[in-house]
Amino acid sequence: MPTPTQASRKTVTVRYVARGRNFSKVLHVPAYQTLGWVVNASGVLALYPELAALQAAGGVKAGVGGKVLAADSVPEDGAVVDVYVPIDAAALPRVRALRAAGRLPAGDE
Repeated sequence: MPTPTQASRKTVTVRYVARGRNFSKVLHVPAYQTLGWVVNASGVLALYPELAALQAAGGVKAGVGGKVLAADSVPEDGAVVDVYVPIDAAALPRVRALRAAGRLPAGDE
């Protein structure tokens, strides 16, 4: 039986993949923590300075299951949080083709 401290915690994985960079970190955080807090606590923004610059400009988004969520939303226990960055408009036709072929999950463009 979990202790009260264990019951008030959750496990969340934060992932970021871009141009050959792979980041994945499992965090055990208080159950009430928000998506934005979890992304910051993962260290991904410190590890990749370009993400921190994009976040300051409002360009970094995060979500679960291919769906972008608000930074103040609270991810479920066991959630895999993906960090998204804006896509260059020139790359959109390729992204759409990959999604149509089932090689990328559906999501916001």
